[in-house]
Formats: sequence, C-alpha cells, structure tokens
Amino acid sequence: MSCGGGLPANKTQRLDAIGFIWDLLDFQWESKFRELLAYKAVRGNVNVPNSGQTGLGAWVSTQRAAKKAGEISDERIQRLDEIGFEWERGNKLK
Repeated sequence: MSCGGGLPANKTQRLDAIGFIWDLLDFQWESKFRELLAYKAVRGNVNVPNSGQTGLGAWVSTQRAAKKAGEISDERIQRLDEIGFEWERGNKLK
C-alpha cells in the first residue's frame, strides 16, 4: 500500500520496491496475525495464553479489548473469526 503523501511518484515507487512500510500499525497487526496463524499451525488452535504485557498473548488480549470498545475493523474481526478466534476468553462466544 503506497501512502507517499507529497512524494513524487518515482520516489514512492522506489520506496515500495524496497518494501518501505507506510503504515507501521498495520504492519505490526499483520505481523502478529501471521504469528497467530503460525501458533495455530503448531498447536491446532488460537487459544494463546496471556503471557504478560508483551508477546502474542498480549496481542490477543488487545484484540478482544478492541472489539469490546468498537475499535477494530469489521475486516479484522472477520479475518480473526475465520481462523477460530475466541472473543471471550475461555469459551467460544463471539
């Protein structure tokens, strides 16, 4: 996704070509989502234990809190639903 703002197109294209990250928060979300997919591939579920303030468990808790607060996009909710994400810790309620 190119968000070069006022940059000339050629500079935007050059940055895109080397994998420049235009939206850090989106990049971080996608990175954790891929980590969750890898967790599921190994363990067969997405029931990540909360392991403190950092790591995948914290990210999972953040997604639950974001949904409760209405601060997560429908697209992200759908993507998490598709992999069996549990919105309420300890049960299968969405």
